[in-house]
Amino acid sequence: MNKLSLTLIFLASSNIAYASSQTIYQIEQTSSHTLNVSVDRSKHPAETELVFRGASMGIASQVKNVMCDGLAVEEIKSGVWQMPATCQKLQWQIPLRKGDKELAANQQSIKSGSFMLLSVVSSLPQLQDAETEIVNITLPNVKTIFPKTDATNSIVLPSRANAPFFILLNPVVVDSITSENISLNYFLDRPEFATELPAIHSHMNALKWLNTIIPGRKNENFSIAWLGIAKEKMALAGAAGEDVLLTNYPNNGGLKFGKTMLLYVTLHEAFHQFAMQYPDQPSWAAESLATYYGIRAIEIASPNDPDNIALLQRFKQDGNRFHDGLVTINRKIKNGDRSEYLAFYTKGLAFWIAVDEALQQTQGKRLDYYLLKILQTKYDADGEPINMQNILHLSSEKWLLIQQNFLN
Repeated sequence: MNKLSLTLIFLASSNIAYASSQTIYQIEQTSSHTLNVSVDRSKHPAETELVFRGASMGIASQVKNVMCDGLAVEEIKSGVWQMPATCQKLQWQIPLRKGDKELAANQQSIKSGSFMLLSVVSSLPQLQDAETEIVNITLPNVKTIFPKTDATNSIVLPSRANAPFFILLNPVVVDSITSENISLNYFLDRPEFATELPAIHSHMNALKWLNTIIPGRKNENFSIAWLGIAKEKMALAGAAGEDVLLTNYPNNGGLKFGKTMLLYVTLHEAFHQFAMQYPDQPSWAAESLATYYGIRAIEIASPNDPDNIALLQRFKQDGNRFHDGLVTINRKIKNGDRSEYLAFYTKGLAFWIAVDEALQQTQGKRLDYYLLKILQTKYDADGEPINMQNILHLSSEKWLLIQQNFLN
């Protein structure tokens, strides 16, 4: 989740010019829970590969029954299909998952009532020789609401190097507000659950506060796709895409931490978006800062809510179970062991609370005062901050104690 882009791309119909080498992924429906994808290859008579890109991100594939001109195409290796030059019509199927059974963080294509989410990273492997790539959706009684389409109901896919791309079909447009340079949009899978969502105006208050702490770009757009799931399956995670944040809400009763938990997930990701213009940080630093400011932002959204304190205490409690320091865990994760990744959120939160307290005690200043410099801190290969002590103007004694307790 390190600094995943939330940049919005709105595709105005009058401004799209399709290249002659365009590849069109035609989406049609074969049954209530299955979509069919077809690609006309008659104008591209060249051998190429069809590549599923979700594997490198740990995303499960929903690509089934790959066919060329009616004949099955076998994978030459996991997630890669060889397309012969003679292939005129390429097809595959997308079996949609049940929306109330799938976590948003899994980034799967789902169906919930009349709502459908099309996840490119799980469902649309892409042709290696494709240049301009277009998704054209022709489904009965289905309207593409986000992102905006052109007059032929088509969407140009962004670069494959960008964050995951999601398309919302038949969502409920719950609300949309704009304040100064920030826009906030709520989309929902099922209309009967609108009351389960956080108040959009409270959410906006928290975003505006975050923006005073970490100034963003000239225009910041936040679009949230709320996806229902049983509260027993809920997790403190969402999926930040190129144009929308997927996040879950409980569709079978309230959560232990109420709407505070829902706000936390969105505000954590909002911090990542505001921080996009700053240098990349090690995972522990990026996630811990987003957690710290996400927790503080929920107090702005809903002041004096006891659920805010309860969630904070839960994070602190969970952080105590990690014995290794954040830099040590960061090194393990770089070597492939992700078993302690949650420490970045819990122990990481405790780290920044300790730094904030030290700053208030010694200088009478909060962490906010130094945040922009912290975002430009340099780190060594293991993720150890090189110049943070000097940036914070903490004594060697204070900094050494914080390092021993949280980093090493």
